[in-house]
Order: sequence, then structure tokens, then C-alpha cells
Amino acid sequence: MTQVPFCSSLIDVSLLTPAELEWIDTYHTEVRETVTPLLTPAAARWLAKETALLGPVGLGDRGGGGLG
Repeated sequence: MTQVPFCSSLIDVSLLTPAELEWIDTYHTEVRETVTPLLTPAAARWLAKETALLGPVGLGDRGGGGLG
């Protein structure tokens, strides 16, 4: 099975419901936890950034997300 994160810079969080944000955040957490042990340190840092939370807790860390 393949696990690949969504490109977070292409997600406009203002168009998503709270349930959709939660689903993406849950999926990204799964991807990060599954794939990180297989990566080099540099790739793991990239994956951590790409799978950071998009929901209310993560918005402050991502500058609001979206394409704005």
C-alpha cells in the first residue's frame, strides 16, 4: 500500500469543513508515523513539514495554509 501526503500548499483550508480538516490531519499523521522510520533525516524533516496539522491547532504553524 502506498502512503503519500497531500500537497499542503495546494489545500485551501477555508474551503474545508472541520470534519474534512480532521480527516486530512489524521491521514497525514498516519503517513508520518508509517513512513518516517524509512527515511533519511532530511527526507523525514520534509515529510514532517508536509504533514503538519492543517486544522485549528496547526494553522498557526502553517501561516493559515491555502493558496492566498
